[in-house]
Amino acid sequence: MSSFAPSDLRLDYVSPLPPVRTGISDYSVDLLTGLERLGALADASSDDRGGTVRVVRVGGQQVAPEVAARFRPVSWERLGEDGRTPLYQVGNNLHHERIVESAIERPGLVTLHDVFLHHLLIERTLGRTDLEAYVEQMRREHGWVGAAVALPPRWSVYAQAGMFALPAHRSLLERQAGVVVHSEWARRTLVEEGVRAAVAVVPMPMPAPPLDERTEQRANALRRSWGVPDDAPLLGSFGFQTPIKRTASAVRALTREPLRTAHLVVGGEQSPGLGLDLLARELGVADRVHLVGFLPADDFAPAIRACDLCVNLRYPTAGETSASLLRIFALGRATVVSDYAQFRDLPGAFALRVPLGDDPADPSLDAPEVLALARVCGESLARPEELRDRGGAARLWIEREHDPGRCAEVLLAACGELTRGGRGGRGDWAGAASQTQDAPDVAAPTSLTWGELQCSLSLSGLDGWRPGELRTLELLVRNDGFATWLPSSAGPGGLMLEVDLRDEHGDAWGPRRWPGLSRRLDPGSTWRVRLPLRRPLAAARLEIEPHLVGGVGLRALRGSGLRVDLPPDGSEARISELESTRGVGDACI
Repeated sequence: MSSFAPSDLRLDYVSPLPPVRTGISDYSVDLLTGLERLGALADASSDDRGGTVRVVRVGGQQVAPEVAARFRPVSWERLGEDGRTPLYQVGNNLHHERIVESAIERPGLVTLHDVFLHHLLIERTLGRTDLEAYVEQMRREHGWVGAAVALPPRWSVYAQAGMFALPAHRSLLERQAGVVVHSEWARRTLVEEGVRAAVAVVPMPMPAPPLDERTEQRANALRRSWGVPDDAPLLGSFGFQTPIKRTASAVRALTREPLRTAHLVVGGEQSPGLGLDLLARELGVADRVHLVGFLPADDFAPAIRACDLCVNLRYPTAGETSASLLRIFALGRATVVSDYAQFRDLPGAFALRVPLGDDPADPSLDAPEVLALARVCGESLARPEELRDRGGAARLWIEREHDPGRCAEVLLAACGELTRGGRGGRGDWAGAASQTQDAPDVAAPTSLTWGELQCSLSLSGLDGWRPGELRTLELLVRNDGFATWLPSSAGPGGLMLEVDLRDEHGDAWGPRRWPGLSRRLDPGSTWRVRLPLRRPLAAARLEIEPHLVGGVGLRALRGSGLRVDLPPDGSEARISELESTRGVGDACI
């Protein structure tokens, strides 16, 4: 047993394993290798499942025969037996769905590989056309803010902003004895968000592969196969290519003067619609952009070594530590990264930063990100010896800080601290799982600051209303939105009703009335308004519309209002929605 772990520490390691196609599968093999080196794994040569760390096969997932033979995972049904503490590996995709469900039901420790789990939530709910489950879970995670963000998909409106602003991890993390993350930025982010579980930082393991002559020969062969001249500088971007990776900015940077002779190789599949090939042709740099697609495992290291400098931008981020970036460092190549989030924690000696600029989505060739990228890459490529030294420093840093054995030692020490000092403790599943997870206490918006106020109106007392008769009608106003309505006496943002009765010629039948809300009205509450009115002798029209008191007059609420048509013969009134062309207005932001 490792001297870094308490003698009574016994963990059940729960993670996808190869051949499951998620980076956390590869991470787990590296980490388990380090634990194996420490002698902390359960003995794979016998049926005795002692040892500090035991591997548990995720229910319903395959395990490659060679991985199963090496690490001997036990069945899912044995999770937590004999008081073992589960150590769950959680990522932001459906491969981790069952793991998250188990971690909520049977709390323990969680390694949070992605700070944001919103994409996983969407796949679990909207991906299965279950909008109600998405809205309800977002309410649990983020209160009224989450429920409001969850509503637009009802009208087939989707956006990425909420995915990178609302992490959707509260119901998971609040139950755990402790949380492990891979960067100081991730720890700070969780603390700032008010996560109450103890949080420890444990580096991601990354073995440094040998750099032998065979690798260099293959690297040179790849350069020639891509059509890169021997004297041309070569940039590289590796991994699955999505808009978030911002490789399009690297393609645009090739048009700037510092990179007029540089080439760019892109190794990895492209997400649908990314269109890097089309962009390269439009900009006239297609002969210097080499889209080589998914790289076989044997070619991945030589492809990186073939490059002089790599590019690994990212915006926005789900808070993940990039394994592809660490792998580039391990192969001795400096890399240009975004000056943003977790990337700011990396050593500046070999993680060369470029700012996001005012608008990181700006597609122009003069966008700040493009100009900065061209400048930083150009300056670095102009000093090849210094660039090689930076790459050497990157590899030494990986060997020192991210060696799998060292990372395993740090993890065991952290798990020991978390299980001793974290809330819940080992085996306290029943108590934690039975706790009611209320929605977070987030101050509700008011009608002064919320931009979409929904209400419904119903009017009673119209039956048998005769021309010339004075009658008190009753209007029921219901707050159907997220905001608390302010009384009219509050000034801007306060609520009033406009009651307008006109004859068939459009002339006012008496003065227009303005009943005001006398108290705050919470979402779901109703306001009863008594309206004493005399029915005109001729045909008339009654219009009732809620308004907000604004800075410059009164503003109508969106999607509300009643119109009552009163026939001249005293027959039954006809009620319809009032067609309003006015929006919420200046009183709402």
